[in-house]
Parts: sequence; structure tokens; C-alpha cells
Amino acid sequence: RQPNGPVDEQLAKIDAEVLNRYLTQEKESAAKEKFVEVFTQESWVQIRAISGIFQDVSKKYTLNGAIKKAFGDGDTSKALQTIDEFASQPYDYWAKKLRAAMKGMGTDDEAMRRVIISRAEIDLRDIGIVFGQRYGDGKTLNKWIKDDLGGDYEKLALAVCGLDD
Repeated sequence: RQPNGPVDEQLAKIDAEVLNRYLTQEKESAAKEKFVEVFTQESWVQIRAISGIFQDVSKKYTLNGAIKKAFGDGDTSKALQTIDEFASQPYDYWAKKLRAAMKGMGTDDEAMRRVIISRAEIDLRDIGIVFGQRYGDGKTLNKWIKDDLGGDYEKLALAVCGLDD
């Protein structure tokens, strides 16, 4: 995968046009190969740019919809959709993971730890803000953690999230 850097808007438009052409004019196997090539070789910010441009180029599909058309509902489709979701809205991606870890009875501790530890000192504060705005059902991440966890685990999670003030 290319490292993140400045977005090449012209290349993003070309990639979006090529993906759309493969989707509508080429054999299904060729379209699949092209999607996998782009999604495994381009940087995260470049995939975000391609995703943003794709619907304008396609006029019919979002990039996510194009993936579903080319791949159906299988594992590769889900993997490419996850890459698109992560590249396009990373804070939302992680906020949804936190929500899923704490939703319902009990906590998926492994998923919770995975998100908190992997995003600590990177963008966890921003993820927490998005969580409260879009996924917390009117509650902040701080409140969700306090309601869902307890004892030292709660204190540690709040501290790592920067919510122990």
C-alpha cells in the first residue's frame, strides 16, 4: 500500500473512471481484479478521494454499491467495504466498533481493548467526540464507559481515552 500523502485528485478521478468502466463493460473477473488492485495498492487518503468521486463518475452507484455489484455479499466484498468505510470515515468506523463492543448485555472486552489501545494517542479523542455525536444515543463515550465497565478497568479505559479529567 502507498503511504499517505497528498491526494492526487486527477489520479483519483482516473481510478474512479476505470473502476466504473470495469464494472459496466468488462468481464466480472476483470472488474474484481481491478477493485482488489486499487484497494490494496492505493493509500487510505487516495481511496477516500476515489470513494468521494466515484458516485459523480458512475451516476448509478456509490463505491460501496459498486463493490456489492461486483462481489455480491461474500468475504471479499465485506473486506473491500470495510476498507472503503475506514478510508472514508475513520472516526465513524472506530466509533461504531466501540458501540458494538459495549452494546447489549456485557462488554466485548477484547474488541473494546483493541480499539482503545490501537487508537490511543492517535485519534481516540476525536473518535470519542464522533461516538457521542452519532452513536451514543444521547450519551457521551465517558458515560457509556462508566455505565458499561467498573473498577480499575473503568478507570484505565477512561484514562487511556483521555476522559479521566
